[in-house]
Amino acid sequence: MTMNQIKELADKAMTLHEKEDYAEAERLFLEALYLIDDKDSQLYQLLVYGLGVNYSLQGNYDGARSCFEEGRVNARKANNVDFEMDMLRELVKTSRTTKDYDSAKLLLEEEILYREQYAPNDRSSLSATWFEKAIIYMEENHPKKSEEALIQALAYAKQADDEEGLAYLLMTMGDFYQKNKQSEQAIQYYEESLQKFKQLDKRLEIAVIESILGG
Repeated sequence: MTMNQIKELADKAMTLHEKEDYAEAERLFLEALYLIDDKDSQLYQLLVYGLGVNYSLQGNYDGARSCFEEGRVNARKANNVDFEMDMLRELVKTSRTTKDYDSAKLLLEEEILYREQYAPNDRSSLSATWFEKAIIYMEENHPKKSEEALIQALAYAKQADDEEGLAYLLMTMGDFYQKNKQSEQAIQYYEESLQKFKQLDKRLEIAVIESILGG
């Protein structure tokens, strides 16, 4: 099979994946991967990544972890730091989903170091990384550590060019403080997020927050 035919197979796998036909997409991902001789090629790496996401959505977390680990090794060999950071993020999410919090936190610390060293100006990704850390601490029921991570995520979000992401983060912080019965802080963040959502004309979110504040 020619490389163009393999690419067509990969495109079909992605199309089926997007249509949520995960089982058939998995079959085509595996077939395409089997046919690629150059394991260092960009197409092979993208297919491994796609298969990992596919496995995650099917609940096959061992398979997903194996794909993301292979993707990370390939990225490191190719000196592709951006892709390696993406694989780290996927490994963090997989570990968190399976409640392997110790592994998730170790991987997350590694991701933070990578991002601070290689992509310090990508404030949006740094914010997302710290937000992931906050989620882990929330699931472990560590409110103080969750708060510290949320505040760090917010600091990066305010430096990023992503008003929508900032609005949702502010809303999440309102939810966090409300859950922890800190009403003054909750109101502050809800009001800030409401302001942002009004600027973005997000009517559903506006209605939700106004309902919370009105209640």
